[in-house]
Amino acid sequence: MPVEMIWAFGLGLGAVLLFLIEFLVPSAGIIGAVSFLLVCASIYAFFQVGEWWGIASVGIYMVLIPIAINFALKVMPHTPIGRKLMLGGPDTEEEEARKRAERERTEREQAAALIGAEGEALTDLRPVGSVKIEGMRIEALAEGAMIDAGTRVRVVKVEGSQVKVRRID
Repeated sequence: MPVEMIWAFGLGLGAVLLFLIEFLVPSAGIIGAVSFLLVCASIYAFFQVGEWWGIASVGIYMVLIPIAINFALKVMPHTPIGRKLMLGGPDTEEEEARKRAERERTEREQAAALIGAEGEALTDLRPVGSVKIEGMRIEALAEGAMIDAGTRVRVVKVEGSQVKVRRID
């Protein structure tokens, strides 16, 4: 077996190994680029053995490289690094419904906690303006007459995202 053939097969094997390592070690594509260079060097070495060896190696690489890339993309999401790098799939309808229900329940609990809370009008409420309640700036709707800035207010009702306040006398 000629030395050029040993080099050609060795470079091809090195390219395959580096290609596999590329999907296991984060390298920003550097290992993949070196793998590609080894493929090119392998093709050159096969052409040094003989013209038919070179043409055969080009044909084999043209078939095997897309298959290897496809396989790697199917395997990648199941590797430890791939799970960290790739986004998960879309949530199922049940998961989305559960998350939505949880979010609505949390919002209702927060809104219920605001009822009866007292604060101060930061802007004139005619009828909408800003109030500061429990250290939070909230957009609120004045129930009844206009409320001037600086007036003490109390939350009397929460409907969805709308907070209704009344002047404290």
